[in-house]
Amino acid sequence: MNKDSLENHRQLERSVHALTWGTHLTNIYRSKEEKLAVVVAYLEIGLKRNERCLHIDCYQNQVEICQRLADFKINVKECLDSGRLVFLSKEQSYLQDNYFSPARMMQMISEAHYETLKAGFYGLRGSGDLSWISQNYPGVKGVIDYEHELNLFLRRSRLMAFCHYNEEEVPEDFLASALCTHPKAFIYGRLYDNPYYINSDTFAQMLSEERPVGDYEQLRDNIIQKKKEFPG
Repeated sequence: MNKDSLENHRQLERSVHALTWGTHLTNIYRSKEEKLAVVVAYLEIGLKRNERCLHIDCYQNQVEICQRLADFKINVKECLDSGRLVFLSKEQSYLQDNYFSPARMMQMISEAHYETLKAGFYGLRGSGDLSWISQNYPGVKGVIDYEHELNLFLRRSRLMAFCHYNEEEVPEDFLASALCTHPKAFIYGRLYDNPYYINSDTFAQMLSEERPVGDYEQLRDNIIQKKKEFPG
């Protein structure tokens, strides 16, 4: 690993170090490298804290993630064998039977959370890439309902959830909704407090009324520039 990559990793470690249970954050990324750098830092912290780390990937990056974790002195084999590190495919999670169901996914998360605590881990550090929504699977419109329901579940859990979206593939209306359902957002490898997060009750009303949440590019650029006004 070169000097710049190591410094970037250390900065990412600092960003994720203070995350607490109940945190729901998103990662808007443009490239595989941008995504993996964030994912590895996030998982590394959890593994060192005796948390169960569960990562769902739609690009089959498991081998590379494990290699990078090993570079940071994580005993990957021990973590996999003990169940401290778990990888699932989108077909094993979001897209069982080739369709997406918010209720089924929430049931899976609830069971994983229960089993994690029962097994003696400190908590569950979840991570999942939802960029498959660009492929228009049955039920895909339920993803935003799922993000909303996840916010409600997180309030009473020892769970944190990290949802990844590929900006090059995911439609902008989904990206805008992703920003509005996550209090914190990684954008292009940097973590921001998200002033455009909409609390669960208000967001539920917006969904029922089919009200637009805003223009994605404006939301993204304003977060990066740390502007506070909601772009109308």
